Amino acid sequence: MARRRDLWAVLGLIVIPLLAVWFDTDVIARAIRHANATFDATELYLVTSLAFLAVGGACLLVGWLASRTTALVGLLYAVVGGFLLFLPLVTFTLAAGRGDAGPVLPVSLARLLTDLYVRTVGPLNAVNIIGGAMLLAGLTAIIRSLRARRATAPETGETVDGAFGTLPGVEVPPRAEWDRG
Repeated sequence: MARRRDLWAVLGLIVIPLLAVWFDTDVIARAIRHANATFDATELYLVTSLAFLAVGGACLLVGWLASRTTALVGLLYAVVGGFLLFLPLVTFTLAAGRGDAGPVLPVSLARLLTDLYVRTVGPLNAVNIIGGAMLLAGLTAIIRSLRARRATAPETGETVDGAFGTLPGVEVPPRAEWDRG
């Protein structure tokens, strides 16, 4: 069952950003061109509202898919999400030249990153938003997996689960004593 969940999560990792790129760069751009040509922005507002709804739903779907996965798939989500989230930053700081100076990165890599950024950026920046959700969901999946592994590991002494993890050898008073202050 876990393998099937991981497979669906990896499939979502690929499909969700591709759908976001298509919607952001093609559908929204077409609606903008139509609004500029006809001076009627009704379609643009409708499509933009649907796009906001789709991006929010995609973020929720990313969180749901990643929360049910292993630490390895969580790591994949975190890496891909971080890449998509920080792609504009990397493009404009490391892949773009300033003045007479060339890019910090090798030219071929700088060109690849710039082309990828230009092909994925749209008016909504949907890919960057979904990338942020992927990063957070991946980190959450990794932390959950590590905590689950810690909870199932055999330990030698008494342990207490606290806010910051497990504290060996600490005794907790009964709940009634906590309520008295």
